[in-house]
Amino acid sequence: MLVVEAPPIAIAEGVEDLGSALVAIACCAGAAFACWFYGREIEPKTATVVGYLSAAGFVYLGSVAIIDVIGDNASGEAREIGQSWLSAFWTATGLGAVVWGMVRRSPQARLGGLALLAVAIVKVWTYDLSELEELARALSFVILGLLLLAGAFAYQRFKPEEEEESVEEVEEGEPQLFL
Repeated sequence: MLVVEAPPIAIAEGVEDLGSALVAIACCAGAAFACWFYGREIEPKTATVVGYLSAAGFVYLGSVAIIDVIGDNASGEAREIGQSWLSAFWTATGLGAVVWGMVRRSPQARLGGLALLAVAIVKVWTYDLSELEELARALSFVILGLLLLAGAFAYQRFKPEEEEESVEEVEEGEPQLFL
């Protein structure tokens, strides 16, 4: 059902029926989320993989919506600004997952966010740089740069707390022998 309603090419060209595609993607991502939620105590490793699939499904949902709403004009032709917004969406979502993972101390969320950031960076450097015109290309790079700077700021904001905890653990524990 998902391959018919929202094939992978939908990220570049959009879909014929946005409503049906969004419902199909939401159902698949929601089912994966339910499997992760109820299966994480039964089979943790499998639940982690299903959780990543659920997150990827929700990112795909947003991606298809962005390309179909912003990336298509009235005649159904692809516009370049949709690809810039898609890069910004992937970067912001990846950054949000990294920050969420730092706040909640969840290595899975941090790893997923870093993976999505890597995909966004590769997309900007390969597709956006070669295929988009000057304005859309510049917009992609500016948005990516600003969001990466925000991510570095967030990382610095949360990093000292982790270092302070490790220093407190050393002070409270047994004497340490350093060679």
